[in-house]
Amino acid sequence: MRHEEDIQQRLETDGIIAVREVDRLVRAALYRAAKRGILVSVLPGIFADPAAADQPRTRMLALHKCDPNAIFTGATAAALLWTPDKLPCSVEASTELRVRRDGFSVSRWRPDPDWVTQVGAFRCTNRELTAVDLIPRNGGDLIDRILRENNPVGQAALDRMWAALRAHPQRSGNQLRARLLESSTALPWSEAERQAHRQLHDHGIMGWRANASVPVGDTVYPVDLLFEEHHLIVEIDGFEFHNSRAAFEHDRARQNGLVEHGWRVLRFTWAMIQSGEWIPVLRRCLGLRALS
Repeated sequence: MRHEEDIQQRLETDGIIAVREVDRLVRAALYRAAKRGILVSVLPGIFADPAAADQPRTRMLALHKCDPNAIFTGATAAALLWTPDKLPCSVEASTELRVRRDGFSVSRWRPDPDWVTQVGAFRCTNRELTAVDLIPRNGGDLIDRILRENNPVGQAALDRMWAALRAHPQRSGNQLRARLLESSTALPWSEAERQAHRQLHDHGIMGWRANASVPVGDTVYPVDLLFEEHHLIVEIDGFEFHNSRAAFEHDRARQNGLVEHGWRVLRFTWAMIQSGEWIPVLRRCLGLRALS
């Protein structure tokens, strides 16, 4: 009975229990409990309560226990860094271990130590490397997030992401990663903005700044695109950032303030950006002739 109580106490404290860390008698009790289904093997020699065995954090603890040098990568790293309460079911990590169990996706790719950070008990790729690493799967979502979080010094954040890419050469997908970073030169905060910037370059439309600040009385408003010489502002309305009543009300108050102070404001949706139909409207408002 004492051994079962020891096992339960370790589970409550650590979430898992490793065979190599207990004495012979407790070890025998562990295997008896596993045989009866009271415990489940998460990884060889690592046991957990059946109710917790499939939880991502339990899997992460088990892998960390087996390999303290494991580095969590990909979607697992992104969740640790931004949404720790929403860890993905499958744990991604860089480790020398051969793990052939459901719920684990491991590789022997070793991130440069300069681009690894500590989050609680775990090590993972840092924000810049994680954003760059996930480009082939997630596109520019995390790049945009980092640029938003680092406003108004987005260029420094973009430079760090370029450095993360250069620190890990000859990886599959690096050409795509480089293209996405190149398309972020104007520091977009969303995929819609990235597409808009690319189209402006393709159509030779110059004289604009992205995510600029416009003072209106005692207030300073961020705007998506500023054509200062033409006293024109372009707002790109993505549903993700305009889907609440508070955002709706704020946008209308901001637009009224801008117009009241002499600014012209054009608003385009993600669908208008994708179709390119916004470009002729913008050209006319800028007094530019259409390209043949």
